[in-house]
Amino acid sequence: MQRAAAHLIGTHDFAAFGSPPRRKGVTLRTVYQAQWSPEPPDGWIFEVSANAFLFHMVRRMVGLLVAIGQGKQEVEAVLNYLQNPNGAKLRTLAPAHGLTLVEVIY
Repeated sequence: MQRAAAHLIGTHDFAAFGSPPRRKGVTLRTVYQAQWSPEPPDGWIFEVSANAFLFHMVRRMVGLLVAIGQGKQEVEAVLNYLQNPNGAKLRTLAPAHGLTLVEVIY
């Protein structure tokens, strides 16, 4: 999952991961950090920071990365969605519970 998360870092068109807040809005976003860390006793934390997020973007990221960790998807799936942003949207959506906005910086 960590190797797959590294592909999210950088400026990409995340249209496959979510919808812009405004109709016909831009889906280009810059992800600065995307990493997993263990949370004892048996959990994981995914931390992501970016210049902005799309609607459902983080939940779709987590859903895809967990599917990769479970062996249901290949690591290259992240690249496929980033390289084909106008193709099929990710359908996997992680549950909203447990999702926490930690900080907003202007």
